[in-house]
Amino acid sequence: EDLTEAAILLDCFPDRHKRMKDEEPELVFDLVTCPVNTKEPQLVSYWAKCVERYFSGKDLPKPSFPLDSLESCELQYHAYDIYHQLSRRIRVPVSVEKEKEEVCKKINGFLATDKKLFLNKCNRCGKKLPWDYPYAVCQTCYARSWAFEDYEYWMEEKKRR
Repeated sequence: EDLTEAAILLDCFPDRHKRMKDEEPELVFDLVTCPVNTKEPQLVSYWAKCVERYFSGKDLPKPSFPLDSLESCELQYHAYDIYHQLSRRIRVPVSVEKEKEEVCKKINGFLATDKKLFLNKCNRCGKKLPWDYPYAVCQTCYARSWAFEDYEYWMEEKKRR
């Protein structure tokens, strides 16, 4: 098993709780092997905040990222996963299914409204193109442009004669 992310989380382990590494290595291992995308600093920070709160004898904080963009909704969704996983590991069962479902609805809303940004369409006529169409212009507009260029070329040649 790759423990790269666990090593990164271990480096982020709150300083004043470093002694726990020696006193309760199994617990520390459980905490640092919690699935966290360590490429997202906000998620690592949230994880560290949860660990700090746990060792301070307080409840884990529920994630509270703003839900004003697709990216922040995705962070919130992943933070709920962290919250759930850490709760399981410290044996305090929680359910975040309803909250995750609400975030999913928000994500779907963003994807539905922003879908127009991802649609492939002809730059000239606006015709909808297949998602994997390799060109920015549909075949009809491409043919018209060649026909027009051929016509212009023919007219220029005619003038020169």
